[in-house]
Amino acid sequence: MQPREILPAGFRRCCKCKKIKSLAAFRARKQRGKDGKLSKCINCCKVWYSENAEDILLYEKRWRQDHPQASSRHNKRYRQKHPEKIRAYTKRRYAENIGGFRERLKRWTQENPEKFRENCRAQARKRRARKIGVNENFSAAEGTFVRSFNGNRCMICGGNKKAKGRKVLPIDHWLPLSKGHALTMSNAVLLCIECNGPGVKGNRYPADVFDTATIKRIEKEMREQVKAWELLKQKKA
Repeated sequence: MQPREILPAGFRRCCKCKKIKSLAAFRARKQRGKDGKLSKCINCCKVWYSENAEDILLYEKRWRQDHPQASSRHNKRYRQKHPEKIRAYTKRRYAENIGGFRERLKRWTQENPEKFRENCRAQARKRRARKIGVNENFSAAEGTFVRSFNGNRCMICGGNKKAKGRKVLPIDHWLPLSKGHALTMSNAVLLCIECNGPGVKGNRYPADVFDTATIKRIEKEMREQVKAWELLKQKKA
């Protein structure tokens, strides 16, 4: 039986190349050894990955198909943790295959016209908010949910009268954007042109326009809207 090797603090021997290296040369892994590192050094791992690239890609593809929800959660965590890497990767892929991206976007737009319009509305809302220094992150998915939850009806009068050229009621701020209130699920309302047009609500506070009973009813509906949205997010998680 060979005596146990004693190495200086902060060093270990790679099980593959047998070289003594600092712990910085090994990938971190939870529940792997006392020092939380893999037994192979980074260089040896890269060599192994390059030699087995096809098998690894096939395994990962099969795992994503078998575990779609876990894969989605993993991808979401990675995007949140590494936004700069995601932007750089997307920019590089777009530059390498700009024709393919445009063709897929054109095809997706034709197949999903309402989703495309909702994305455009969301971007327009964010641009308006940025102009007055308000950080607004109300997504297209949230906009679609608000319309679906309220049946595409005005939350004040229940009507569906739209401005000229519009196909759906606009999502607006219950507390006005001009006063610094961002659009969130707890501040989003569907209002028709008669209840939100010039000279009606506009950029004023609800208390300056509507009676107390109407305000209480709308705010109750908005609380229910928030609860329904949170439940939907929990189901998707």
